[in-house]
Amino acid sequence: MLYSQGFDIHENEKKIASNKTELDKIAKKKVDIESVENVEVKKALIGNKVTINADDYNNLQATAQKYIALDKSKKKLKAEISDLKNEVQNLVAANARLKNDVQGEIHLKLENGKLKNELSALKNTVAKVYDFIERLDLRERLEAFLNPPKLQRKKSHSR
Repeated sequence: MLYSQGFDIHENEKKIASNKTELDKIAKKKVDIESVENVEVKKALIGNKVTINADDYNNLQATAQKYIALDKSKKKLKAEISDLKNEVQNLVAANARLKNDVQGEIHLKLENGKLKNELSALKNTVAKVYDFIERLDLRERLEAFLNPPKLQRKKSHSR
């Protein structure tokens, strides 16, 4: 599980699934179309107005309110799902970056271990070489070779 910036990918995926379920429920809810279609409409005596039964009017009004509420809820949930999808994508990208960083650190640690082993082997070799040189009584000649006197350098440069 990746916890980055206080977000949990699995928690967000659960929210998305929950929101999709709620959207499906909203989409499946049917407005009682038959009751709306069967509203008995009577022409009024004056103008283009119509009259309907008070119960039918109340039913029609409640149905319209439900539809408006469901539509608003649907838009809100779609926006929330979109936000959560973006958040999940950002977290997946952050997770990938962190994995790369960890891989890089592991590589560096392995390389560091190799270099330490090489250094240790080189130190052992140098110690053995110095031992060998000491046994042959060549220590002074090695020192002279490694640190030549300054006068000798000037002579060797002038040649």
